[in-house]
Formats: sequence, structure tokens, C-alpha cells
Amino acid sequence: MYLVGDRIQIKGFRGDVVEISYLDTSILECSGDYLGNDRRSGRVIRFPNSLILKEEVTNYSGPQMPFIRNETPLQIAYTSDLKFVENCLLEAEQKDFKEQYPYLTTHKNDEWEPMVYFRINTYAWMEAVVSYPVEPTDTTGRRNRILKYALPKLNEAPGKVQFPEGTLR
Repeated sequence: MYLVGDRIQIKGFRGDVVEISYLDTSILECSGDYLGNDRRSGRVIRFPNSLILKEEVTNYSGPQMPFIRNETPLQIAYTSDLKFVENCLLEAEQKDFKEQYPYLTTHKNDEWEPMVYFRINTYAWMEAVVSYPVEPTDTTGRRNRILKYALPKLNEAPGKVQFPEGTLR
């Protein structure tokens, strides 16, 4: 089920519910054909309520769980100091979390804890991925804030972390 204000996905359409009538539901599309992020596209999608009986509905928000998990990957060299990278990314995530959700910083919940993991990307680079909780409507904003906090600290330590440069990216 969903309510006005929830971010849902149904039959390939994703957006924020703005109106529910007896016959149909209207959502403000997010993502979509022309966007590579989760921002609203400006398009309104209207579908008949009978569709919810035939299709799977994913509700990304709601009172049961205010957050979804999001990830931000960074390409780094295999020779980077992985502990340093992990600490920088976690510090950036925590700084943003405390600023965005000051009322939650004293209420620890294991499901909301951020984590950093590493995965192989190419022969020359790997990815450091920070995974964190975010409100469904703030995924792009939170990703950008975390990068703005983390990148200066990572760039200040070229001996500990190297990034792809030039045509090697």
C-alpha cells in the first residue's frame, strides 16, 4: 500500500505519490528516461488503481522504515591505504547524517549503520563503496554532500590514496 507523499515504483514507473482518487493515482516521476539520478523529472504519471492488483508495487518510504540504503562508489588504486579510505568515507557519512538527522544521532540502529566495502572494478582500479541510509527523496543530495566532505580529505593524502587520472579512467 502507499499514501500521498510516499515514493513508489510500479510497472517501471518511479515517483512520489501526489494524488490518490477512487479511479487513479498520480505520481511525480523521479529518475526516468532523461535523468541519471533520483531527482524529480517534472513529469506526472497517472495510472489506474486497478494496476495495483496486477503489478508489484514497491514502496520506498513509509512509517515502518524511513530510510533506504544507497551506495556511492569511488575508483581508487589497489595500492591505496584501504583503512584510511574507509575512515574518510565513514567520517563524511557520519558528518552528513548528524547534520541531516540530528534527532536520530542518539538513537543507534544497526540497520542504519553505514559501511564501506571494496570491490574489483578493472585491472588497474578498484572501487571503495560507502553504503548508508537515506530518505528516498534525498538520495542524490546525500551522495553529493558525502562526496563534498570526503574528497578534500582523500585528496590531501596522495600518498595514501590514488585516483584514476587522464585516459586511465
